Amino acid sequence: RQGAGGKAEVGPVCWSRKDGDPMTDIPGYASFFKMEPLRKGLSGDRKFYIETAAGNRLLLRVSDLADYDRKRGEYRLLEQAAPLGIAMTRPVDFGLCDDGKSVYQLLTWCDGQDAEDVLPRMTQAEQYQLGERAGAALSRLHSLPAPADAKPWHERFAAKLGRKITFYDLTPAVHCGSGYLALRY
Repeated sequence: RQGAGGKAEVGPVCWSRKDGDPMTDIPGYASFFKMEPLRKGLSGDRKFYIETAAGNRLLLRVSDLADYDRKRGEYRLLEQAAPLGIAMTRPVDFGLCDDGKSVYQLLTWCDGQDAEDVLPRMTQAEQYQLGERAGAALSRLHSLPAPADAKPWHERFAAKLGRKITFYDLTPAVHCGSGYLALRY
């Protein structure tokens, strides 16, 4: 398809159930006009940028069913944080898909740029201001009470670090020159 200025425009990306799409049973799936896989990030989630026929822009995250409790907890935290006025994705829907084999989070799309791309082009003063804004947002997040069933911070951090190291070990594409030195330390 040709878009404005004669540039090629990406058309809607859809998969049918016969192609193994685990998402057709997500409420509203039929309205997904555009669906683009997102490849950034370290989570094991499958992530997609979605545009609906009504023009809504969304983020879809699909995870293994084994992560249901953790993903439900993340979704609840997003629900609590949404009224705080922080620039963030907002929760839209949560549930099971892929005939109950996967869990999904449907969130609003949050415009922005990757810090790794933008920070090197910013002055030190701009970086400092951005850090202050991020600190203010973090302070608002910290006003929320921790879930009553939350494990101690050091246990959660150790588990998360273990997952990240496993991901790094299993994903050669993210290896950097001497990254193994940090892991051995």
